[in-house]
Amino acid sequence: MAKARESGMPDEAYWETFFDADCLIERFFGGADCSGHVVEFGSGYGAFTLAAARRTTGTVFALDIEPSLIAHVQQRATAQGVTNIQASVRDFVAEGIGLASATQTHAMIYNLLHLEEPVTLLAEAYRVLRPGGRLSVIHWRRDIPTPRGPSLAIRPSPQQCKEWIAAAGYVHIEDVDRYDEPSVFAPENLLREARRQKAIPAGAIPRICVLDPDGDIVRYLRATGQASLTPQALIHATARRWLALCYNFGMKLVGAKQVLHDDEM
Repeated sequence: MAKARESGMPDEAYWETFFDADCLIERFFGGADCSGHVVEFGSGYGAFTLAAARRTTGTVFALDIEPSLIAHVQQRATAQGVTNIQASVRDFVAEGIGLASATQTHAMIYNLLHLEEPVTLLAEAYRVLRPGGRLSVIHWRRDIPTPRGPSLAIRPSPQQCKEWIAAAGYVHIEDVDRYDEPSVFAPENLLREARRQKAIPAGAIPRICVLDPDGDIVRYLRATGQASLTPQALIHATARRWLALCYNFGMKLVGAKQVLHDDEM
């Protein structure tokens, strides 16, 4: 099998703190359930697979090159009683996805456009989308370093992604940028991960928490007497509401837009 360039995928528990898969799938599906089949290129741990399966009337075809990940997706689906997932080991970079043309309502390509031939991958998704189908793409940002993910040198910019998408034949390409909306980072998950990584025992969660990877906010608040460190090594202040300054680990939503084939234009 011809594996893709290293994606820097973190462990599952850490990975699933980065986003709310159900929230993103709802947005990508247009706020309604998907009527038809969905294909996912690189299903990984299955977070988006399961979210999509719960919101589609058809089958989710989950493809990954790693047999252990496919087995894991199947186990998760069985445990959650999800029956409309067909998970298969597939080297879609070298072999294509093996589905008939114009049969899918939605295609998902998440964190894969650092591959050597991204347009070929996008064109394969285009081939299997039915007229009026949709493609959604997510990729790591390249303008900031992140704790995980592929090296910055091989991460495409949003503009590059859009150019590749257009080169593969898609029209009506649009950013879906959530930075002006409530964060999909769940504070309770981020706090849990901070405890896990630092081996901090469970304790009362402060009413206001600042999650500050760089330390500059922490230093300022402590220096000005506005905050102190708690036994849980989190910043605690005395205001009456939560403040979660959630560091953006770099997931950039590049696009999720209706795809029209030439005969629909």
